[in-house]
Amino acid sequence: MEPVVAESDTGYLTVRPGDTVTVLYLGEEGEEKGWAFATLGQISGWLPSSALEPLPSAVVQEPEPEPAVVQVQRGYLPPMGGYLQLRRGERVVVMHREDEWLYGYSTEGLQEPGWFPDLVLTKPPLPDDDVEEEVEEEADAGLPKWAIVSKGAAGWQTVLCERGCFVGFMEKGLPVADAKAWQKKIVSSVDFEQPVGPLGPMGRGTKWLVAEGCSCCYRYGGHVVEPGIFEGWMLDLMRQVMPIFGIHEEKAWPTACNLNLYVGPDGLDWHADDESLMDTPDGSACIVSLSLGAD
Repeated sequence: MEPVVAESDTGYLTVRPGDTVTVLYLGEEGEEKGWAFATLGQISGWLPSSALEPLPSAVVQEPEPEPAVVQVQRGYLPPMGGYLQLRRGERVVVMHREDEWLYGYSTEGLQEPGWFPDLVLTKPPLPDDDVEEEVEEEADAGLPKWAIVSKGAAGWQTVLCERGCFVGFMEKGLPVADAKAWQKKIVSSVDFEQPVGPLGPMGRGTKWLVAEGCSCCYRYGGHVVEPGIFEGWMLDLMRQVMPIFGIHEEKAWPTACNLNLYVGPDGLDWHADDESLMDTPDGSACIVSLSLGAD
């Protein structure tokens, strides 16, 4: 499904006599009584229900189910306007469903109604500790060698290993003193910028650094982060960190780094780095993540 996008300026749908619209939701009580939410082409919005009359050949559809209040199980960062930005634990009123997309609003009342995927209502899968050996071998199929080796390496925990995907986690991979020193070095060396999303400034600082010869940008929705070139401290950091990830050859080091600076309780929930920027010829992008400063 290609979700429609509501007009970002007013939220109302502009129509002319003779236009044919698709009614997604018909308000029947409270402030919504007398109003309908409909689409016209790729635009959606509210309009008075008194402006509508059914087509002679219109098929009478089953009424929408009563709005349901659900709790978000995983966060969602929308790609553009017309969608809801959600965090884990937030409660949402679902007004309409269309395939795997839901339309509703947050009970916190800080956003306009919008679309969000029904995937946010399911908890992220947990790994099975009792996987049979043959299943392990099947899961290893298609994984890069470093991922298979690190699964059994000391200090690494296998968080996810299925369908050609591997996620490993190591707590306190760096000595505490080194981690604090690197955190201080990075914060003092980097001029972080604050990305702006559909709902305003995001709660983080960011910087996109790339290897010399690379000019690609990074995007948060509609916000473009221009690249900066790796400095000497970044190369020194990788010399210390990459062997921990099992990446010993310098030619295999990452060629780009997305730095995020979080303040207080800010952070990111489980998510997929599935932007087109991460594509590789064989589809097995290696993404390494290093967190500094978290207790």
